Amino acid sequence: MNSSMGFSKSMHWVLGYNWLINKDMRIKIEAYYQNLYHIPVKESEPTFSMLNFGDSYFNQLPIIDSLQNVGTGKNYGAELTFERFFNNGYYWLLTSSIYQSKYKGYDNIERNTAFNGNFIVNVLAGKEFQIKKRHLLSFNGKIAYAGSLRTIPFDVVEQAPGYFVRVYDFSRSYENRRNNYFRLTGRFAYKLNLQKWSAELAIDFMNMTNHKDIFMEYFDSKTGETRYSYQFSFLPIGFLRFQF
Repeated sequence: MNSSMGFSKSMHWVLGYNWLINKDMRIKIEAYYQNLYHIPVKESEPTFSMLNFGDSYFNQLPIIDSLQNVGTGKNYGAELTFERFFNNGYYWLLTSSIYQSKYKGYDNIERNTAFNGNFIVNVLAGKEFQIKKRHLLSFNGKIAYAGSLRTIPFDVVEQAPGYFVRVYDFSRSYENRRNNYFRLTGRFAYKLNLQKWSAELAIDFMNMTNHKDIFMEYFDSKTGETRYSYQFSFLPIGFLRFQF
């Protein structure tokens, strides 16, 4: 049981700079550091930390008990935003982040957290065309690219005939990585503006490159194979909206 476990604690430092280049454009730069302490860890599993809660390995743990508030962690990085506000029928936005996410378990060895993807990049842009006085066409797109989650290395061992198990190498916790996340989406829309109401017909194109981004991981104990379920593939979604 964990009846004596206390709250985790953190301290944050943020330094930012916001530069309005002109009435349409701005640049924002921000650096941050987060110190985490009193993090629940486990003596019998010295690489364990609650900072990794949500990782696929956690899903295999029936009970998490005997935790102590002696672990630590830290997150630090820098973020850049470069934005062109909507004007003259178009806009664009670039956001990027580079970061580190580390933790120490009961063994006091610093390791990557499961969520240390190291980078995130987002690019958005859109263009609007005035066809007639009340008719608008617009095109919008977004690219998202991010570093992957990390995993614990393991070997597959046949414990009994037809029954396989994973044997984790906890000394190398969260050294392995999955494939990076990538998503390209787009939208085409037509809008009619009338005096008392408006109508919009649009089509969203989700995952236009049909990139396979892992959603969940499954281990088949009968074959020893690791299987994955993926986020949705290319998916067009149309809708019609009225506003009064």
